Amino acid sequence: LRFRRDLDGYRAGAIMIMPERRKRVLVVAPAPIVSVILLLIKPLSVLQREGAIEARYVLPRGCSKHDVEWADVVVFCRATDIFEFRILQRARSLGKPVIYDTDDNLFDVPGDSAVARYHRDPLRQKILRLLHAEADLVHVYNREFESIARKLNPNVKHMPQAFDFSLLNSVNVQKRNNIAVAFPTSRGGSDQLSLMFRDAVEAVIRERPGNFTLHVWGGAPKPLQGLPNLVVEPFEPDYNGFIRRLYSSCFAIGLAPLVDD
Repeated sequence: LRFRRDLDGYRAGAIMIMPERRKRVLVVAPAPIVSVILLLIKPLSVLQREGAIEARYVLPRGCSKHDVEWADVVVFCRATDIFEFRILQRARSLGKPVIYDTDDNLFDVPGDSAVARYHRDPLRQKILRLLHAEADLVHVYNREFESIARKLNPNVKHMPQAFDFSLLNSVNVQKRNNIAVAFPTSRGGSDQLSLMFRDAVEAVIRERPGNFTLHVWGGAPKPLQGLPNLVVEPFEPDYNGFIRRLYSSCFAIGLAPLVDD
């Protein structure tokens, strides 16, 4: 999105040029999850502070007809719900441009967790295809998913990922005498991706019991439960606070396993 800043009113002869009204952006999101915070709330908050836009954030079931009428553009993030599709239909009937924003391939969520089963529900899959197809623009964040999205909508834009390095200003980094490894998942006990590295981690821990720790957040995934030197860090709901703590902890390695499919 490219929004122009408000123009300052000024007097040209006897004519007063009034400032433009700020563009109104309505964000419809299922929950204030990390993807919504990073992809939409943080960048739109910057534009709002600069006076370029006015943003409003709503949950699908709390979105009113007035919210849609108020907006100049409606943005959905990771939407798969019938309520979100009805909001899209309302926006289209009013001539409002619609953007579908996603950082994940929700057409193929791996594993057998509750989240995976939720997204693989046939009705949600149908709604997901409709949301992609009927949006005026689809934002994606990797080239692989761009090719998938283009099968449903020709208007797809690949957006670069970004990180707010100002979060790390004035953060004191602690010193460690051991090798600390971070597995920053919030999936808790249902996470199965840790199976990919469990045996390797256990072998290293047993070989160097005093020099190696594995850290997880909020709850230990079942495959890792019982491992020696496993440290369960408290769940941090505030993204900014989590990033600062992660950086200050001076982890040597971060694990992000992916299914090889």
